[in-house]
Amino acid sequence: MKKAKMLLSLKTSLLGCRKLHLSLLRHPSIFSEVSVYRILRNTMYSVSDQSKNGGSQSIIIDLRSDTVTKPSLEMRKAMFEAEVGDDYLREDPTIETLQKKIAEIFGKEAALFTPSGTMSNLIAVMAHCNARGDKVLIGDKSHILQHEDGGVSEVGGVMINTIPNNPDGTFDLKLMERSWGGVSLVCIENTFGHGGSVLPIQFLDEIASILSKKKIPLHLDGARIFNAAVYLDVPASRLVKDCDSVSVCLSKGLGAPVGSLLVGTQNFINRARRLRHLLGGAMRQVGVLGAPGLVALESGVQRLAEDHQRMYRIAEAVAAMKSDCLYLHLDLNLVHTNILIIKVNPKCCSAEELVNRLDMVTKKEEAAIGKEIRIKCYEIDYQAIRFVTYNAITDSDIDLAIQKLAYVNEELQEKLSKTTQ
Repeated sequence: MKKAKMLLSLKTSLLGCRKLHLSLLRHPSIFSEVSVYRILRNTMYSVSDQSKNGGSQSIIIDLRSDTVTKPSLEMRKAMFEAEVGDDYLREDPTIETLQKKIAEIFGKEAALFTPSGTMSNLIAVMAHCNARGDKVLIGDKSHILQHEDGGVSEVGGVMINTIPNNPDGTFDLKLMERSWGGVSLVCIENTFGHGGSVLPIQFLDEIASILSKKKIPLHLDGARIFNAAVYLDVPASRLVKDCDSVSVCLSKGLGAPVGSLLVGTQNFINRARRLRHLLGGAMRQVGVLGAPGLVALESGVQRLAEDHQRMYRIAEAVAAMKSDCLYLHLDLNLVHTNILIIKVNPKCCSAEELVNRLDMVTKKEEAAIGKEIRIKCYEIDYQAIRFVTYNAITDSDIDLAIQKLAYVNEELQEKLSKTTQ
């Protein structure tokens, strides 16, 4: 079956190429960019549609991450039509427009396009910490610490001091003041990836005030800062006004295929530009990647509220189960955006076992529900899994996900009751 699907996809792609070749031969004088675009678009979508759900009858709800978003047709068209130049020479007009736009949105002087948020954060830390052996203070559940492979130390030579994150992503500011020890930079994360909570504005104001007096810069890992702005219904500039630098991702909930931006003062971005080159992130005709970012900023921000609402529905359903096996990591009132962490009672199963169970369907389950529902997700530690919603997840998907969770919960509850008898 898999071999047949691969052959069908290959055949479809070859047919698309043949159409393009024949059109060029027959109509060289009138053949337009739009014609090329339409042929490529039709080929692209016919391939992807055939491979949806692997050709099986299972309904697959992919809640692993908002990084699995795919660019919209509008984004693909923008990529095709993008005006480009050599970005290393600062001659790519699309990237220049994107950088100017994001700087204006955040109320900062300048911005720099980078291939990824990991590189953007690494550049920020290295730009703020001028000497090897400098120290950065970050939360113990932060993305920079847990998911960026120690780059700030291995590549940047910067030592990491950690401070315990509270469940909402904040940390004890009094403890922070006792943890200086030669710290050159403090990093915070908004929204908090370990639960999706939005940092309170009061916390942002207080930490900025403390650091300003100490002349210690503040970097914000704002990969999902637009989720925070939409949740609070405030301009993104309000949430970053006292941050010395901000990293923002275009390829998560905003739906662009690739790219992050680093924002700050002009002097800071000048340093960052050199570091980007050092790290291999300087690119040439990169406007084809910047173009969907512009579309994302125009049409993707306010839509994020839909992701938040859908995730809250799952959270409400889990809370209503009053389960001995599955329960929320946070209070329901701290489920702010598109991320949800579900804790697992170790007497019922491990997080890994739950992930595997959600991604399979038993015959008994199919008979009871009447359909095959599979949820893809990740474990984030031994006793917790994480769900993330994004633009491809629909209300119908949420209904099915809740149905699946309810069934698996009942199964686990039954297993638990037998072991405790």
